[in-house]
Amino acid sequence: MASVNSLKAILRFMVEGKRLPSYLGISFVIFVLWLQLGAPDVVNNFILRLEYLVYDQRFALMPKAVKPEANKIVIVDLDERSLQAEGQYP
Repeated sequence: MASVNSLKAILRFMVEGKRLPSYLGISFVIFVLWLQLGAPDVVNNFILRLEYLVYDQRFALMPKAVKPEANKIVIVDLDERSLQAEGQYP
């Protein structure tokens, strides 16, 4: 029963006033540090997979580059037959 009362006292202390956002922020930072430093392999694999999915979606949503018609590559083969048909090449 003493632990329940002490838990209620701690919750009351955290909720009163403007302390709750600070405690939530500190808790979030500690959670992120735990994920980066000591999380189990299952969590690390999940985060890596999630990162890959976001990376793929980002590239899928990017607009495709438009290639202008003027930049097409043309291969010109100059032989005797084409020189006779078209004339001397400068």
